Amino acid sequence: MSARVAQSKGVVLGFVFILCVGLCTLPPPALAQIGNATLSGAVTDASGGVIADAELTLTNQATGFEQRVTSNERGEYTFRNLTPGTTT
Repeated sequence: MSARVAQSKGVVLGFVFILCVGLCTLPPPALAQIGNATLSGAVTDASGGVIADAELTLTNQATGFEQRVTSNERGEYTFRNLTPGTTT
């Protein structure tokens, strides 16, 4: 093998090494925040007693969409599949 061919192989191997190191140091792609949320809790009175069958309404302020739920016998409620945004 001539010195010129050996030198060319060395240059190619050096380039491949630098390329591999460069690719390994790239940050992973960022994931977008997607999906919906769930909000849950319990309805209680001032003494801490549960309030069953309480009707709750959550309103998305941007769209005006309302979701209604009723608390169960333990005062628990869950709003499911909420889209991102400000609610009241």
